[in-house]
Order: sequence, then C-alpha cells, then structure tokens
Amino acid sequence: MGMQVIGLFCKKLRKFTHVGRVTHMGLIALARGCNNLDFLKVSRLKNISNEAMEYVATHLKNLRDFRISSVEKYWKTDIPLDNGIRAILTGCNKLERLDIILSHGGLTDVGLGHIRKYGHNLKYLSLECIGESDAGLVELSKGCPKLRTLRMKDCPFSEQAVTTFVFNMHSLRYILVKSGYRTVLALTRLDFEL
Repeated sequence: MGMQVIGLFCKKLRKFTHVGRVTHMGLIALARGCNNLDFLKVSRLKNISNEAMEYVATHLKNLRDFRISSVEKYWKTDIPLDNGIRAILTGCNKLERLDIILSHGGLTDVGLGHIRKYGHNLKYLSLECIGESDAGLVELSKGCPKLRTLRMKDCPFSEQAVTTFVFNMHSLRYILVKSGYRTVLALTRLDFEL
C-alpha cells in the first residue's frame, strides 16, 4: 500500500531506497508511478516475480543503479529470475550498477548469460547466491566490456573459473570473492603507464 501511495504522489522521485518488506505488486506500483527513478534499492523483497522486473524495465528507462535483495527462503518467489534480469538489462539501457542478492536458484547460468549479452554499460556488478556452475561465470566473462568491479558472495564458482574470469575481463579493476564471512579473494588490478 505504501509503494502505491509513493507511485501516485511522488512522480518526480529520482532516488528510492526501501529496507522493509516489499511485494512484487508494490514494486510494480512504484515502477508505474515513478518513471524518473535513476536509483532503486529495495531490500527484503517478497513475492518477487519476473513480471515485476519486467515492469521496472518497461517504466524506468533512466535507471542507472538497481539493487534488489530477496533472501528469505520462506517468501515466495517466481524463480529463477533469468527473464526478469534480461528485461532489466534490455529495457534499462543506462544501467551501470546491478546488485542481485537472492536465495540459491534465484538466478541460473542462463541469467548470467543474459548479463553477459546485455550488460554493455555495467561498470559494477554484485552477485550473492547466484549461478549454478563454473560455466555461468565463464560465460559472463565473455561480455560486459565496461565492467570495473565485481563482488561475489556465496556463489558456487571454483577458483579456476574465477581465475578465467579475471584474465578474460580486461576492463576489470577490482574483484572481491567471499564465502560466508571469509574473504576468499580480493584483487585490485592497477594500470601502469610506461
């Protein structure tokens, strides 16, 4: 209900952060009403759906920074969100930062392939509990030509796949890989002028 009110009365809103429970219907109402948003961060999403992501993609053409979190296992989700992520990346052409925190199975290797194919302008990517296998990360490493920062937490990728990713992504300047509260890898790549 709160998101519907915001969508009705805050038409010129450009930045929105919400750290309470939000349903997919609330996200749809916000996207329909606040077409000028360029920053959207919604944590504790419940009942997230590909449909809601498609509404965001259709209505928020100025979106540059999109951060979603839906990790509660008992909340219903329309997973995987592969089609929703594809819609976001094809509909929001200005998107430079994408943070996705989902429960396991929320985004598959197919979704990582969509990020590779359509994430042309991404400079920052943060993934938590994303992917199924090394193949997804290797596929991701073949795209995103502007990517400078990658953060991963609790993703099922081997050290070999992460190494392949680092060597394939020439634009990459910083990578952080975490497992639980333990940092597995933190790497900064510096440019040297000769």
